[in-house]
Amino acid sequence: MNEWLKLPGLFYRSEFEQVIEVDGEHEYVFQRAGHDNKGHELVAIYCRGRHSGGAALIDIPRPKHVATARPANEGGVA
Repeated sequence: MNEWLKLPGLFYRSEFEQVIEVDGEHEYVFQRAGHDNKGHELVAIYCRGRHSGGAALIDIPRPKHVATARPANEGGVA
């Protein structure tokens, strides 16, 4: 089974490049998750490895720049 896994936190669209990696091996789904207290849209991101000819599932790596990616729901943002 190849489940969608939610990346922790909520993100601004401007943070997508810091969080996801377009490598052809993973698929992403973006889901609207409300707005912060300034009215900026927040997005939840889900990821899964793609199937390749019935082979074992690809391990989903940690998001890019985990140490520098700041989820929108931290630091006083709703």
